[in-house]
Amino acid sequence: MGKVSPEQAKWRSYHTSPWRKSRICARLYLRPELVKRDRYRKLAAKLLHDPEVTNRLIDQAVASLKGAAYQKSLGR
Repeated sequence: MGKVSPEQAKWRSYHTSPWRKSRICARLYLRPELVKRDRYRKLAAKLLHDPEVTNRLIDQAVASLKGAAYQKSLGR
């Protein structure tokens, strides 16, 4: 693999592991029926005790997902 440009490094740092984990938590929060499935229940249990996943990040992810859904409903 080649070198990563500073711009690519900045973009990668935005999508950090805690942010991705928080988005998964937000999806589980918005769709609680998923937690009935064994796979998602195990994932939720792991994320529950993960110190990188904070309430603040989960709140931001929920707002992001709700905003994306709202934009889709507007047809944009």
